[in-house]
Amino acid sequence: MWHSTSKYRRTIWQCNHKLSNDEKCKTPNLYEDDLKKAFVDAFNNLMGNKKAILEGYEEIFQALTDNTALDAESKSCREM
Repeated sequence: MWHSTSKYRRTIWQCNHKLSNDEKCKTPNLYEDDLKKAFVDAFNNLMGNKKAILEGYEEIFQALTDNTALDAESKSCREM
């Protein structure tokens, strides 16, 4: 929290070791308002493309759960 007791109060996100080590962390601070906006933008983008995302998900799900080849191989091994 920057300026926690003033009218310029601002919530930021930063590395826990930003200022505590001899070699300072160089990652930039992130303002919480910017993070919230980025989340809302990403969520809205996701919802705007929901149909395409779900179609892609269905294809992937089918590919990952298709056991046809494994079932055939298993059957072949049992018949030996």
